[in-house]
Amino acid sequence: MAGFMPARRAMGCAGLTLLELLVVMAVLSVLLATSAPLLSEMVHAGRLRGAVDNLQAQLRFAMAESVKRNRVVSVTFKLAADGQGWCYGLSEDAACDCLVSASCTYDNVERVVRSTDYPGVTAALAVAQGRFAFQPRRNTVTAGSVTFTAASGRALRAVVSGYGRLRSCVPTGAAPLPGYPAC
Repeated sequence: MAGFMPARRAMGCAGLTLLELLVVMAVLSVLLATSAPLLSEMVHAGRLRGAVDNLQAQLRFAMAESVKRNRVVSVTFKLAADGQGWCYGLSEDAACDCLVSASCTYDNVERVVRSTDYPGVTAALAVAQGRFAFQPRRNTVTAGSVTFTAASGRALRAVVSGYGRLRSCVPTGAAPLPGYPAC
């Protein structure tokens, strides 16, 4: 019988013992337990960076559109009464209320960013009337800043100078974030 294989040889081939399986599961559980906080921190930092990057993109767009159309273009912030929610919207000429539907439109398109887009990220404003108003002449803007803070406690500040210079930095006292200088 050519196809017959002895039973002893077949049983000694492959497989894990219960002890080996338990050791592997213990090692995996330790790795998962130690990596979960790091993964959570990476998610919070990503949301924080996303909030700042998106704001700067909207501010750059407003600056360019102000010059292009020779009109005032504004980015207006609103903070929720509970301090957790925030939003901002883009509009031409006047401030808008991003809490009101279709208030912040530009070229008949609603341009609003909400805190729900970045869960766990709060905002604090330091700009007059919550509005960055880009003037077409000399490309000036209302100077100010917005500080975003993630649930992990890390923070980033978007700073706008009166001449339209945009920069991001880590506020004094906040944990450093790679790639961003201190304010």
